[in-house]
Order: sequence, then C-alpha cells, then structure tokens
Amino acid sequence: IMKWVEQIILRSSSESLQELDIDSVIALANMNRTPRPNHIKVYKHGSLETDLSVFLCWATEQQEPLGSPVARHISQQLSNFGLVNSSWWIETLDVA
Repeated sequence: IMKWVEQIILRSSSESLQELDIDSVIALANMNRTPRPNHIKVYKHGSLETDLSVFLCWATEQQEPLGSPVARHISQQLSNFGLVNSSWWIETLDVA
C-alpha cells in the first residue's frame, strides 16, 4: 500500500474567500465516489488570509498521476473563487 497526499492550494481575494463554503465543496466532492481519501484536512495560511490549502490523504495500491476524481472536483469548484494549484506527493518517511 502506498501512502500519498494531494494538495490543492487556493489563492483568492478576501471577498471571494468569505463566500466560500469549503465544507460543502468537500462534501459534494466526496459524495458517491470511490475510493475516498482516508483524511481530508483544510488549512489557512498563517499570514495570508486569502490562501487556503486542502490536503487529501490516501493509502492505495498506486497514486493517481492526473489527480483523483475527488481532487479534480474540489479544484474545479475552488477555481470559482481564485487561482488554484494542485500537486501530489508520495510519502517516503513517517516519523512518529
């Protein structure tokens, strides 16, 4: 099993970010889709109030080089609120 993470970064205006209901975006993206990520985490940038990052954590046989359907849906929805950048990362070390 491979552990990997998809990161989706949104850079928006403060007005756009106030209109964003991230819980609904994630719920719709995750609905009726398999496989589903093990965890979904959302972070706001520490000093830039207009930056938001979504992490989809996976444990699957292989990663999705073009992005998972869940990540593609979230990216598409977030693009309505600003600039979106996506990437994926394979876990190489887990220090407990």
